[in-house]
Amino acid sequence: MKNILNNDYLDNTSLSKYNIHDYNIKLLFISKDGEKLQLEGYINNIMNLFSFNEYVFPIISVSMVLSRPLLIELQTGLEEGKFLFSSEKIKVGSRDDNESYRLTSSYLKNVTLYPIDFEFDLVNAQNNVEDTHNPNFTVDIDFMLSDHLMSNKVVLSKVLKSTNIFNAMMYSFNKSINKGILLQKPDNWKIYNDILLPSMNIVNTMSYLQSYYGIYNNGLKLFFGFNRYYCISNDVSNPIVAPSEYPNVHITMVDSNDTSVDTSMGSFIDDENSTYRIKVPSLGSIVMDGISNREINGEKITFLENTQTTTIKSGKHKWTNASDKNMAKDKEQVYINTAMDNPYVMNSFIRDSKRSSYKLIVPIAGVELDFITPNKKYIITYTNADYVPYNGEYQLSEVRYNFGVKNATGDGSRFSLMGVCIFEKIIE
Repeated sequence: MKNILNNDYLDNTSLSKYNIHDYNIKLLFISKDGEKLQLEGYINNIMNLFSFNEYVFPIISVSMVLSRPLLIELQTGLEEGKFLFSSEKIKVGSRDDNESYRLTSSYLKNVTLYPIDFEFDLVNAQNNVEDTHNPNFTVDIDFMLSDHLMSNKVVLSKVLKSTNIFNAMMYSFNKSINKGILLQKPDNWKIYNDILLPSMNIVNTMSYLQSYYGIYNNGLKLFFGFNRYYCISNDVSNPIVAPSEYPNVHITMVDSNDTSVDTSMGSFIDDENSTYRIKVPSLGSIVMDGISNREINGEKITFLENTQTTTIKSGKHKWTNASDKNMAKDKEQVYINTAMDNPYVMNSFIRDSKRSSYKLIVPIAGVELDFITPNKKYIITYTNADYVPYNGEYQLSEVRYNFGVKNATGDGSRFSLMGVCIFEKIIE
C-alpha cells in the first residue's frame, strides 16, 4: 500500500513519543458492618460503556468468578454495602523507556459505585471437578457512579423571573451536581418574563429547556463523565475545553500491512502543537448511516428524498422554504410540538434533517483515556491512499473499552485496556 502521510509523527525520530498505559485497579466492597472484601483479584474483565448520543451516564460492568461463600456474602450485603473503585494509570513504556512506572495522578480514586444489575451463573462443571460441593460462579454486576445517581435524584421546581436560559441552567446545575461541569454558553440569550422549571430531575430539566425555550442551535449534548459533567452543543466544530486541556485529538490510522512506518499503538501529548496524538495500527471499520428518520419530541418523522417544499409549523408560526430538501412527509405538514416561538429547536431540526453521516469504528488499546472526551474535535488521517476520502474531522459518538486482567500485584491488579471508539462524520 502506498504511504501518503509524511510527517514528524511517523518517522523513526518520533517513535519514543507514543506511550502505552495499563491500569492498576482496586475494587473494594465494604459491608454495613464495616467488613472489607477486596475483589480485584477475582475480576475477569471490566467493561465501560460511554454512549454520548443515547445515554447520559456511563455504565461500568464488572465480571468476576467467585466461590459460593463469597457470592453469598456479596449478594446478602449488596443493598446496604458500598463498593469503592479506583484505577491508577501505569505508563508501560515507550521506545526509549522499557521500564514501567506509576503516574502520579489517578484516573479514578475511591469513587463509590451503585449496583444497578446483578446476575450470576454456575461456572462450567469442567472447571470445578475438584470441588463439586463448592463450585465457582460467574458474577456480572452493572454499576453507575453514586454521584451521578444522587445528582439525578434532585428534583428541580422553580419559576425564575426576568431572566435568561443561561441563568436557568446555572441555577439547575448548582442545585443538583457536586462536581465540575464543562458548560458551553447558550446561543439563546433572550430575556424571558418567566422561565418555568417543572418538577423534574436535572436530565429532564435540560431536555425541557432545550425543547421548550431553546439552548443551542445544533441540539444539546448532556453527559455525566467520570471526572466532570458536560453540557455542550451537539456541534463540536469549535470545541469548548477547560483551560488545562487541548481542543483537538489527531488520530493516525496506520495500515498494519505497511512496513514503511511503525505500526505500534500509543498516544502522547503534543504540547508543541497544542494537541493530543493517538496512533492506531488499523484501518478500522466504516459504517454508512444515511439519516432517514429523526425523532422530534418523541414523534417519529420520515424524511423523503427530493422533496421540493418544506412546510413546518411551530406554535403560531409557519416556515416554508422550497430550497430545503429531505424535510417534509409526503402531502403532510410536519409539526414541532412546542408552544414557544423557538427558533433553536427549528434550526436544530432543519440541520439534522438535511444531513447524513457515516461512522468510523476505531480500535484502541493502551491509550490515554483522558484524551477521549465528547467535547473535543477528532482529526483522523489515514496512511493508506485508498482511505483518503475518509480523512477529516469527526465527533465522538461512543466509547466501549474493557480492562482485561494481566496479573495481580501487591496493592491491586494490573489491567490492560482494549476497546473501540465510534466516531461520526457529519455530511451537511
